[in-house]
Amino acid sequence: MSFATDPPSRILSRLQISHKGQKHAIKAPALAADLGISDREVREIIHDLRVTGEPICSGAHGFYWPVSREDAGPCIAWIASRFQQMRASYEGYMRGLDREFGQSSLFDEEVSA
Repeated sequence: MSFATDPPSRILSRLQISHKGQKHAIKAPALAADLGISDREVREIIHDLRVTGEPICSGAHGFYWPVSREDAGPCIAWIASRFQQMRASYEGYMRGLDREFGQSSLFDEEVSA
């Protein structure tokens, strides 16, 4: 049997095997200490894994692998809320740039919701 040695694979395996469901979540510092990396690296790796399609959840008690859609619900709500906040920030930022420098369509094609 071969074991993954790269941090992303180790994080994914660990969550899928030992941290299923919200009540078995693990906090970033504990995961980081086990892997010999920083908390920030753990969060960056989790982000990258999510971008590739891994449904890693997070909540007040840490990171976990969902056991159902309902188990993932709080994380989905949090991500959707963050998306809305970032969208509002982006739109306000762009209005400010338009006010300061005139209207531009430079980013309009790159970012569409």
